[in-house]
Amino acid sequence: MKKLVLTVALICMSQMGFSQATSEASREQVLKLIQLSGSSSLSMMDKAKEQILQMIPSDKKAAFVTEFDASLPGLYDKMVTVFLENYTKEEIAAMSAYYESPIGKQISAKSGVVMEKTLEATKEWMTGFQEIMMKYIQE
Repeated sequence: MKKLVLTVALICMSQMGFSQATSEASREQVLKLIQLSGSSSLSMMDKAKEQILQMIPSDKKAAFVTEFDASLPGLYDKMVTVFLENYTKEEIAAMSAYYESPIGKQISAKSGVVMEKTLEATKEWMTGFQEIMMKYIQE
């Protein structure tokens, strides 16, 4: 009986270890995908940091940059979790292959500019939409 319990316990522990190793390998693969796709937003994060830095007094900028940069791994970890919850390993591999292709690289390279212009268009639209919304709220 002891041998049976010990065998079952060892099998369970080895399965947990294998599962964790597989999970970590997947996390690394997803992080690579995020970086390839531009979703990690290295350029977008740099742009955000630049915009925020303009509002921060000169004597506090270095400390802000340190804290900002230190916060990014937590964001990337959460992004990896979202990908793992929504995509299979096969889908992640296919997306990685796409973003490593010439067209994928081109799309990734332009993602920051496209995002910036999309945000500008959205802001413009919101200005006009507020007028429409107020018309219906006040009536």
